[in-house]
Amino acid sequence: MKKKVLFLVLSLVLVFGVTSVASAAGLGLGFGGLRGQLSIDNWTPLSQKLNLTEDQSQKLKELNQSTYEATKELRQKLADAMFELKQMELDTNPDKSAVEAKMKEINELRAQLQELMQKQRDQMNQILTDEQKQLMKNWHGKGKGLRHGFGQDTGNQNGQSSTENSTQS
Repeated sequence: MKKKVLFLVLSLVLVFGVTSVASAAGLGLGFGGLRGQLSIDNWTPLSQKLNLTEDQSQKLKELNQSTYEATKELRQKLADAMFELKQMELDTNPDKSAVEAKMKEINELRAQLQELMQKQRDQMNQILTDEQKQLMKNWHGKGKGLRHGFGQDTGNQNGQSSTENSTQS
């Protein structure tokens, strides 16, 4: 019975961990799995969606680059730790203290990544106007926004982005 409970707990940790790693890495994975293929037909540059100035666009590019570099090693460590936990899950007699230590390591890495991502959001909010922030807030409510990737938009059958649709309604 204890083995079944441990297996279930580890399985849940693994599922949530993989989705967190994918989210942190910007892979667009979630409970629905992969989101389909990228297509130029439903891609709208964020600079157009938000009507960014050249200065804003440049600052956001620099912010993305610095955040990417700052999180690269952490994301790799997290992916490695998740893999190690998955390997422990396959042990016939896993060492509970080693599993707990690995889980603690994963949680600490996630917390560090979340802190860095929050700093990025805070810095981004200093760059954007109130109107642009409101547009972003509206996208987040519809499952869009920066966490799903810059410039991606689901669009509609007519090839219009949902932003274009809302302005025409």
